[in-house]
Amino acid sequence: MEKFILISDYFHAYEIPGLHDDLIGYKDRMIKKVDDNPPPPNTFNVYFDEKDFDEKYQSIFLNLIHKYYVVDNNWNKNGFGIYKQTQSNNVSAFHSHIDNNTITAVTYIDPPIANEGGGLEIFDPQRGFVIIQPVKDRIYFFPSWMIHRPLPQSSNITRISINWGYRCSLKPVHKLTGNIW
Repeated sequence: MEKFILISDYFHAYEIPGLHDDLIGYKDRMIKKVDDNPPPPNTFNVYFDEKDFDEKYQSIFLNLIHKYYVVDNNWNKNGFGIYKQTQSNNVSAFHSHIDNNTITAVTYIDPPIANEGGGLEIFDPQRGFVIIQPVKDRIYFFPSWMIHRPLPQSSNITRISINWGYRCSLKPVHKLTGNIW
C-alpha cells in the first residue's frame, strides 16, 4: 500500500515499499538502451519501450492518478522516458513538460544521497526555487507546467530517472488536499 507525502501544494510523493528493489532489475537494460540509442539533440530522455515494464508500471502510475486526482480521460498513452545521469555526464537545464502533459511523474533508480547532489530543483510558486532530494521507493507527481531541472551529482553510481506523464483537459485536483494544478 502506498503512502501519500505532501511535499508542497505543487509537489506530491507516493512511497511504495519495495518499488526500488523491483526497478533495480531494469537498470542494466535501461543503461544499455541509453548507451545504444542516445537521446536526439535538445532532448534528454530515451523512450523505454519494454512491454513487461510498460504493462506493470503504466498500471501503477495510472492507479495513483485515478486514486488521488480528479482528472478526465488521458488523451494519449504516454510511454516511459529514461534519463541516465553520471558524475561526468549530466544535463542540468530548466524545462517543463507543459506541451506534452498535464501531470508529470518521476521516480529514480539509485538516487544519490543528499551530500552527493543529484537532486531535482523545482520552481514552486509558493516557495521559489527548492531542491528535492529523491528518495528510493518514491514516485513524485507535479504539474507539467512546473519548471524543473536535474542537478549534477558527485556520486559515481549511475542514476536513472524514469519519467512519465498524464495528459487531460481538466486542471487536476488532488482528492485529499484540494490542490488545483
